[in-house]
Amino acid sequence: MKQTKLYPVIFAVVVVNIAGIVLGYFNLDTYIIIVGFRFHLSFVLPFLIIFRTDQLTFIKKLFTEPHFKKTILPLLWILLPVLLIIVVLFLLKKINLGDPEYFYEFGLSSIVDYPIYLLWNFPQIIMLFIFLAVSSTLNNKNIITPFFFIVCIFLYEFIPIGSNGFTITGTISLILTAAVSGLLIKYFQNIYWFVIVVFSVFWLYFLCFGSGSEAIINLLFAARYNSWEGFFSVNKNIVQYLLPVQLLLTFLLVLISSYIRKRRVTAGF
Repeated sequence: MKQTKLYPVIFAVVVVNIAGIVLGYFNLDTYIIIVGFRFHLSFVLPFLIIFRTDQLTFIKKLFTEPHFKKTILPLLWILLPVLLIIVVLFLLKKINLGDPEYFYEFGLSSIVDYPIYLLWNFPQIIMLFIFLAVSSTLNNKNIITPFFFIVCIFLYEFIPIGSNGFTITGTISLILTAAVSGLLIKYFQNIYWFVIVVFSVFWLYFLCFGSGSEAIINLLFAARYNSWEGFFSVNKNIVQYLLPVQLLLTFLLVLISSYIRKRRVTAGF
């Protein structure tokens, strides 16, 4: 595939943010659900704007020739940060088992329905991966490129218009998510694990600690609920920092894994 030109990518970023600002101003959702499948503005629209038929061979290789094929590491990236947070909070006596409403209907059923929720989010996260992978050809698959574009396509979420609002913890979470995504694309290049890791990290966090955001609940879980209290009860002064901490731990794990993988590739293993 020829190197992607810059202007379609920049155009995609501008269009997404304008659309997001307009929808936020009128307090409209930035996502739609079609036959269960979730389609968020920032995941889908950039891909639709930059897609060209001459990218099909490149896209096919993303599906048929993933570079990284191991299993244990991605599972550690997903599970270990949350487990560490829960253990530390229990030791500090800052966390308790919760008694959430819809414990069985939402909580336990969400565990059973995890494959369905993953499937429903699979297309939109694939579109995000393709957008980032194609955009990365602008700079020889440098980590900075996907990092920069993930931050850019979600900028409107942090402009205080309508239902949107700026928060420090939200901004840090976005930056860390972008950094993790950049590492996954640069060093691991597996579209399937990218989808599983990106979805599961957030799904597991909000399943454990809950969320009052209808958008988050609708995208990651069942569309008929608008909030979830979580399996664990944490002090309100602490809970807002847990997602950035989890993402920081995920980033560090992926960073260490990236360094080890780079050394092994360089050594010819």
